[in-house]
Amino acid sequence: MLQSGTYKIGAWFHSGRFADQRFDTAGQSLASPLSSGVARMLNNNYSLYAALDQPLWQESEGAGGLNAFLRVLGAPGDRNLVDFYFDTGLTYKGPFGREDDTIGIGFAYTRIGGAARSLDADTTATTPAYPVRSRETLLEVSYQFQVTRWWQLQPDFQCIFNPGGGHSQPQRPGAEDRRCRSARVKNDDHVLG
Repeated sequence: MLQSGTYKIGAWFHSGRFADQRFDTAGQSLASPLSSGVARMLNNNYSLYAALDQPLWQESEGAGGLNAFLRVLGAPGDRNLVDFYFDTGLTYKGPFGREDDTIGIGFAYTRIGGAARSLDADTTATTPAYPVRSRETLLEVSYQFQVTRWWQLQPDFQCIFNPGGGHSQPQRPGAEDRRCRSARVKNDDHVLG
């Protein structure tokens, strides 16, 4: 028999002041040569989110099985660099007859907010090759190997497409008009405890 899943819906609210991602105090684009360069301040910030973790299939003994997860978040794009995010994936506990190991695959998507995208588009008026940020996606594969009761080894591989939403490479002189290339990351985590 399958265990029941976990479902969460939530929100947060912050009553502070937050810098507009596109406009200055006079309503000019921050990219404009006429701009004061001081972002207008907006009242309050908030986000809505949902998460689910659902078993899909379990071994007959109940020790291992296949689980799915999904998380989604939305926030106003005028005061947040990211206005939409979601990730999803599958984990399988007990692969290869090793009941304490877990293998997983995940996918994540991050969208740059509309105001930040518009500011980038405004910037292209004075810097024609300036890239307009849009989104970043990630694919991840991980294997958590339970070496002993107190020691885990977890190699992890990530491939990031369009890092930073397609932002330029300011750390490289003369590369302001070039987007960051896709990246691959390998990590061997040793967790003791």
